[in-house]
Amino acid sequence: MCSSDLLAQGHQVVERPITPDRGLILDRQGRVLAKNVATYSVEIVPGDLPLPSRPQVLAELGAIIKMDPVRITMMLDRVTGSMWDPVRIANNIDESAARLVDEEHDALPGVQTLIEAHRVYPFGAVVSHVVGYVARIGSTELATLSGAGYSAKDYIGRAGVESTYETELRGTPGVQALEVDARGRVVRDLGVVKSPVPGKTLVLTIDMTAQQHAYDALAWGLKSARNKHGVVAAMDPQTGEVIALASYPSYDNNDFATGITNEQYRAYLQSKFGALVDAAVAEQDPPGSTYKLVTYSCALQNHLVGPNERLSTPAYVEVRSEEH
Repeated sequence: MCSSDLLAQGHQVVERPITPDRGLILDRQGRVLAKNVATYSVEIVPGDLPLPSRPQVLAELGAIIKMDPVRITMMLDRVTGSMWDPVRIANNIDESAARLVDEEHDALPGVQTLIEAHRVYPFGAVVSHVVGYVARIGSTELATLSGAGYSAKDYIGRAGVESTYETELRGTPGVQALEVDARGRVVRDLGVVKSPVPGKTLVLTIDMTAQQHAYDALAWGLKSARNKHGVVAAMDPQTGEVIALASYPSYDNNDFATGITNEQYRAYLQSKFGALVDAAVAEQDPPGSTYKLVTYSCALQNHLVGPNERLSTPAYVEVRSEEH
Protein backbone atom coordinates (compact mmCIF):
# COMPACT_ATOMS: atom_id res chain seq x y z
CA MET A 1 0.00 0.00 0.00
CA CYS A 2 1.49 3.32 -1.02
CA SER A 3 1.46 6.47 1.13
CA SER A 4 -1.30 8.05 -0.97
CA ASP A 5 -3.57 5.05 -0.30
CA LEU A 6 -2.88 5.41 3.42
CA LEU A 7 -3.86 9.08 3.38
CA ALA A 8 -6.96 8.33 1.32
CA GLN A 9 -8.19 5.92 3.97
CA GLY A 10 -7.29 8.26 6.78
CA HIS A 11 -4.37 6.06 7.77
CA GLN A 12 -0.95 7.29 8.72
CA VAL A 13 2.45 5.92 9.62
CA VAL A 14 3.71 6.57 13.14
CA GLU A 15 7.05 5.75 14.69
CA ARG A 16 7.34 4.37 18.19
CA PRO A 17 10.53 3.90 20.20
CA ILE A 18 11.90 0.42 20.96
CA THR A 19 13.41 0.28 24.43
CA PRO A 20 16.96 -1.16 24.39
CA ASP A 21 18.21 -3.76 26.87
CA ARG A 22 19.68 -1.99 29.89
CA GLY A 23 23.36 -2.60 30.60
CA LEU A 24 24.51 -4.83 33.44
CA ILE A 25 26.23 -3.56 36.59
CA LEU A 26 29.12 -5.72 37.86
CA ASP A 27 31.54 -5.59 40.77
CA ARG A 28 35.31 -5.62 40.18
CA GLN A 29 35.32 -9.44 40.07
CA GLY A 30 32.52 -9.64 37.50
CA ARG A 31 29.75 -10.53 39.96
CA VAL A 32 26.36 -9.24 38.82
CA LEU A 33 24.90 -6.41 40.91
CA ALA A 34 22.06 -5.50 38.50
CA LYS A 35 20.60 -7.60 35.69
CA ASN A 36 17.52 -7.94 33.50
CA VAL A 37 14.99 -10.79 33.63
CA ALA A 38 11.90 -11.32 31.51
CA THR A 39 8.57 -10.55 33.18
CA TYR A 40 4.96 -10.52 32.03
CA SER A 41 2.56 -7.57 32.06
CA VAL A 42 -1.12 -7.16 31.15
CA GLU A 43 -2.66 -4.35 29.12
CA ILE A 44 -6.16 -3.60 27.88
CA VAL A 45 -7.05 -1.78 24.66
CA PRO A 46 -10.36 -0.09 25.65
CA GLY A 47 -11.55 0.18 22.05
CA ASP A 48 -11.37 -3.62 21.65
CA LEU A 49 -13.37 -4.29 24.83
CA PRO A 50 -17.15 -4.22 24.11
CA LEU A 51 -18.99 -2.22 26.76
CA PRO A 52 -21.78 -4.82 27.36
CA SER A 53 -19.29 -7.59 28.15
CA ARG A 54 -16.90 -5.38 30.10
CA PRO A 55 -17.99 -6.42 33.65
CA GLN A 56 -17.69 -10.13 32.81
CA VAL A 57 -14.32 -9.72 31.09
CA LEU A 58 -12.85 -7.69 33.96
CA ALA A 59 -14.18 -10.15 36.53
CA GLU A 60 -12.56 -13.08 34.72
CA LEU A 61 -9.30 -11.18 34.21
CA GLY A 62 -9.25 -10.16 37.88
CA ALA A 63 -9.65 -13.78 38.95
CA ILE A 64 -6.72 -14.87 36.77
CA ILE A 65 -4.24 -12.17 37.81
CA LYS A 66 -5.61 -11.92 41.39
CA MET A 67 -6.67 -8.30 41.08
CA ASP A 68 -9.90 -6.56 42.15
CA PRO A 69 -12.09 -5.94 39.06
CA VAL A 70 -13.19 -2.65 40.62
CA ARG A 71 -9.60 -1.45 40.59
CA ILE A 72 -9.22 -2.49 36.93
CA THR A 73 -12.42 -0.57 36.11
CA MET A 74 -11.08 2.54 37.82
CA MET A 75 -7.82 2.32 35.84
CA LEU A 76 -9.76 2.18 32.58
CA ASP A 77 -12.10 5.01 33.56
CA ARG A 78 -9.15 7.32 34.27
CA VAL A 79 -7.97 7.08 30.66
CA THR A 80 -8.35 10.38 28.78
CA GLY A 81 -6.41 9.54 25.61
CA SER A 82 -7.26 7.44 22.58
CA MET A 83 -9.46 4.38 23.10
CA TRP A 84 -6.88 2.47 21.11
CA ASP A 85 -3.91 3.24 23.35
CA PRO A 86 -3.13 0.23 25.58
CA VAL A 87 -3.76 0.77 29.29
CA ARG A 88 -1.31 -0.93 31.65
CA ILE A 89 -3.24 -3.02 34.19
CA ALA A 90 -0.61 -5.12 35.96
CA ASN A 91 3.16 -5.62 35.99
CA ASN A 92 5.25 -8.65 36.94
CA ILE A 93 2.42 -11.15 36.83
CA ASP A 94 3.05 -14.87 37.18
CA GLU A 95 4.02 -16.71 33.99
CA SER A 96 1.21 -19.24 34.46
CA ALA A 97 -1.31 -16.38 34.74
CA ALA A 98 0.08 -14.78 31.57
CA ARG A 99 -0.25 -18.05 29.67
CA LEU A 100 -3.83 -18.46 30.89
CA VAL A 101 -4.71 -14.95 29.70
CA ASP A 102 -3.30 -15.82 26.27
CA GLU A 103 -5.25 -19.07 26.18
CA GLU A 104 -8.49 -17.25 27.04
CA HIS A 105 -7.96 -14.65 24.32
CA ASP A 106 -11.43 -15.12 22.79
CA ALA A 107 -13.12 -14.72 26.17
CA LEU A 108 -10.98 -11.67 27.06
CA PRO A 109 -11.36 -9.21 24.13
CA GLY A 110 -9.05 -6.24 24.36
CA VAL A 111 -6.77 -7.95 26.88
CA GLN A 112 -3.17 -8.63 25.88
CA THR A 113 0.03 -9.76 27.56
CA LEU A 114 3.55 -8.64 26.78
CA ILE A 115 7.04 -9.66 27.86
CA GLU A 116 9.28 -6.95 29.29
CA ALA A 117 12.73 -6.74 30.82
CA HIS A 118 12.62 -6.28 34.58
CA ARG A 119 15.55 -5.08 36.70
CA VAL A 120 16.76 -7.42 39.47
CA TYR A 121 19.35 -6.67 42.17
CA PRO A 122 20.78 -9.97 43.51
CA PHE A 123 22.48 -8.42 46.58
CA GLY A 124 19.61 -6.11 47.54
CA ALA A 125 20.14 -4.00 50.65
CA VAL A 126 23.85 -4.91 51.00
CA VAL A 127 24.85 -2.58 48.16
CA SER A 128 21.61 -0.75 47.29
CA HIS A 129 22.91 2.72 48.19
CA VAL A 130 25.76 2.29 45.71
CA VAL A 131 23.85 0.62 42.88
CA GLY A 132 20.57 2.53 43.27
CA TYR A 133 17.45 1.45 41.39
CA VAL A 134 15.22 2.15 38.39
CA ALA A 135 11.56 3.13 38.41
CA ARG A 136 8.85 3.98 35.90
CA ILE A 137 9.43 7.37 34.28
CA GLY A 138 7.15 10.14 35.56
CA SER A 139 4.97 12.45 33.47
CA THR A 140 7.17 15.48 34.18
CA GLU A 141 10.33 13.63 33.17
CA LEU A 142 8.61 12.23 30.08
CA ALA A 143 7.72 15.72 28.88
CA THR A 144 11.43 16.60 29.04
CA LEU A 145 12.92 13.33 27.80
CA SER A 146 10.46 12.23 25.12
CA GLY A 147 12.76 13.73 22.49
CA ALA A 148 15.49 11.32 23.65
CA GLY A 149 13.30 8.33 22.82
CA TYR A 150 11.74 7.74 26.24
CA SER A 151 8.14 6.53 26.40
CA ALA A 152 5.60 6.20 29.21
CA LYS A 153 6.51 2.51 29.52
CA ASP A 154 10.20 3.14 30.15
CA TYR A 155 12.14 2.91 33.39
CA ILE A 156 14.80 5.40 34.42
CA GLY A 157 17.60 5.39 37.01
CA ARG A 158 16.54 7.01 40.27
CA ALA A 159 19.52 6.67 42.60
CA GLY A 160 23.12 5.47 42.82
CA VAL A 161 25.02 4.55 39.69
CA GLU A 162 21.73 3.61 38.00
CA SER A 163 20.98 7.33 37.96
CA THR A 164 24.51 8.70 37.50
CA TYR A 165 25.19 6.50 34.48
CA GLU A 166 21.64 6.49 33.08
CA THR A 167 22.74 7.44 29.56
CA GLU A 168 25.42 4.75 29.33
CA LEU A 169 23.31 2.01 30.93
CA ARG A 170 20.17 2.75 28.94
CA GLY A 171 21.66 2.45 25.47
CA THR A 172 20.12 3.86 22.28
CA PRO A 173 16.40 3.32 21.52
CA GLY A 174 15.32 1.81 18.23
CA VAL A 175 12.38 2.85 16.05
CA GLN A 176 9.38 0.79 14.95
CA ALA A 177 7.00 1.92 12.18
CA LEU A 178 3.27 1.24 12.57
CA GLU A 179 0.28 1.92 10.36
CA VAL A 180 -2.64 3.38 12.34
CA ASP A 181 -6.15 4.34 11.27
CA ALA A 182 -7.92 7.65 11.90
CA ARG A 183 -8.85 6.55 15.44
CA GLY A 184 -5.27 5.69 16.34
CA ARG A 185 -5.78 1.92 16.18
CA VAL A 186 -2.80 -0.10 14.94
CA VAL A 187 -3.63 -1.65 11.57
CA ARG A 188 -0.32 -3.37 10.87
CA ASP A 189 3.32 -3.49 11.85
CA LEU A 190 5.56 -2.01 9.14
CA GLY A 191 8.75 -3.32 10.73
CA VAL A 192 11.81 -1.98 12.52
CA VAL A 193 13.23 1.21 11.04
CA LYS A 194 16.16 1.39 13.43
CA SER A 195 17.40 -1.41 15.69
CA PRO A 196 18.00 -0.56 19.38
CA VAL A 197 21.55 -0.58 20.77
CA PRO A 198 21.88 -2.27 24.19
CA GLY A 199 23.27 -0.30 27.10
CA LYS A 200 26.90 -0.63 28.18
CA THR A 201 28.04 -2.90 31.01
CA LEU A 202 29.25 -0.91 34.01
CA VAL A 203 32.06 -2.38 36.16
CA LEU A 204 32.45 -0.88 39.64
CA THR A 205 35.49 -0.85 41.90
CA ILE A 206 33.32 -2.36 44.64
CA ASP A 207 34.29 -5.89 45.72
CA MET A 208 31.17 -7.71 46.92
CA THR A 209 33.11 -9.93 49.32
CA ALA A 210 34.49 -6.85 51.07
CA GLN A 211 31.11 -5.11 50.75
CA GLN A 212 29.30 -8.02 52.43
CA HIS A 213 31.86 -8.11 55.25
CA ALA A 214 31.57 -4.34 55.71
CA TYR A 215 27.78 -4.47 55.80
CA ASP A 216 27.68 -7.40 58.25
CA ALA A 217 30.33 -5.85 60.51
CA LEU A 218 28.49 -2.53 60.49
CA ALA A 219 25.20 -4.17 61.44
CA TRP A 220 26.89 -6.17 64.20
CA GLY A 221 28.83 -3.17 65.51
CA LEU A 222 25.77 -0.92 65.63
CA LYS A 223 23.78 -3.58 67.44
CA SER A 224 26.60 -4.08 69.97
CA ALA A 225 26.85 -0.33 70.51
CA ARG A 226 23.06 -0.01 70.71
CA ASN A 227 23.09 2.38 67.81
CA LYS A 228 21.02 2.45 64.62
CA HIS A 229 23.02 4.48 62.14
CA GLY A 230 26.51 4.27 60.67
CA VAL A 231 28.84 3.98 57.69
CA VAL A 232 31.81 1.82 56.72
CA ALA A 233 34.08 2.88 53.84
CA ALA A 234 37.12 1.02 52.54
CA MET A 235 39.47 2.44 49.88
CA ASP A 236 42.65 1.33 48.16
CA PRO A 237 45.16 3.97 49.37
CA GLN A 238 47.32 3.43 46.27
CA THR A 239 44.59 4.17 43.72
CA GLY A 240 41.77 5.82 45.65
CA GLU A 241 39.34 3.14 44.44
CA VAL A 242 36.36 2.50 46.71
CA ILE A 243 36.36 -1.21 47.62
CA ALA A 244 33.39 -1.16 50.00
CA LEU A 245 30.86 1.48 50.96
CA ALA A 246 28.16 0.37 53.39
CA SER A 247 25.47 2.58 54.88
CA TYR A 248 23.09 1.38 57.60
CA PRO A 249 20.11 1.23 57.78
CA SER A 250 19.60 0.30 54.16
CA TYR A 251 16.73 -0.54 51.82
CA ASP A 252 15.97 -3.25 49.27
CA ASN A 253 16.23 -1.70 45.80
CA ASN A 254 14.18 -4.62 44.42
CA ASP A 255 11.15 -3.05 46.13
CA PHE A 256 11.38 -0.06 43.79
CA ALA A 257 12.21 -2.01 40.64
CA THR A 258 9.07 -4.15 40.99
CA GLY A 259 6.80 -1.17 41.71
CA ILE A 260 6.80 -0.24 45.37
CA THR A 261 3.50 -0.02 47.22
CA ASN A 262 2.39 3.11 49.07
CA GLU A 263 2.72 1.25 52.37
CA GLN A 264 6.30 0.18 51.67
CA TYR A 265 7.33 3.66 50.53
CA ARG A 266 5.67 5.28 53.54
CA ALA A 267 7.57 2.93 55.85
CA TYR A 268 10.88 3.93 54.24
CA LEU A 269 10.04 7.64 54.49
CA GLN A 270 9.03 7.32 58.13
CA SER A 271 12.23 5.47 59.02
CA LYS A 272 13.74 7.44 61.90
CA PHE A 273 17.29 6.92 60.67
CA GLY A 274 16.68 7.52 56.95
CA ALA A 275 17.02 4.14 55.24
CA LEU A 276 16.81 5.80 51.81
CA VAL A 277 19.69 8.21 52.57
CA ASP A 278 23.21 7.12 51.66
CA ALA A 279 24.89 8.43 54.79
CA ALA A 280 28.32 7.82 53.27
CA VAL A 281 27.90 10.65 50.78
CA ALA A 282 24.80 12.59 51.81
CA GLU A 283 25.37 13.34 55.49
CA GLN A 284 27.96 15.02 57.64
CA ASP A 285 29.02 12.38 60.14
CA PRO A 286 32.06 12.57 62.46
CA PRO A 287 34.86 10.34 61.13
CA GLY A 288 35.98 7.43 63.27
CA SER A 289 39.65 8.01 64.20
CA THR A 290 40.71 8.68 60.63
CA TYR A 291 43.41 11.12 61.79
CA LYS A 292 45.26 8.25 63.44
CA LEU A 293 46.55 7.39 59.95
CA VAL A 294 48.20 10.81 59.72
CA THR A 295 49.71 10.60 63.19
CA TYR A 296 51.12 7.11 62.68
CA SER A 297 52.47 8.02 59.23
CA CYS A 298 54.41 10.90 60.78
CA ALA A 299 55.73 8.58 63.48
CA LEU A 300 56.89 6.07 60.85
CA GLN A 301 58.52 8.77 58.74
CA ASN A 302 60.48 10.06 61.73
CA HIS A 303 61.48 6.53 62.85
CA LEU A 304 59.70 6.92 66.18
CA VAL A 305 57.95 3.56 65.71
CA GLY A 306 58.48 0.48 63.60
CA PRO A 307 56.08 -0.85 60.95
CA ASN A 308 55.17 -3.85 63.14
CA GLU A 309 54.98 -2.00 66.43
CA ARG A 310 51.60 -1.74 68.15
CA LEU A 311 50.44 1.42 69.87
CA SER A 312 47.72 1.76 72.44
CA THR A 313 45.11 4.36 71.41
CA PRO A 314 42.62 4.77 74.27
CA ALA A 315 39.63 7.07 73.84
CA TYR A 316 40.97 9.60 76.34
CA VAL A 317 44.01 11.78 77.12
CA GLU A 318 45.67 11.94 80.55
CA VAL A 319 46.63 15.45 81.60
CA ARG A 320 48.96 15.91 84.57
CA SER A 321 48.23 18.83 86.85
CA GLU A 322 50.92 20.43 88.96
CA GLU A 323 50.18 21.91 92.33
CA HIS A 324 51.30 25.50 92.76
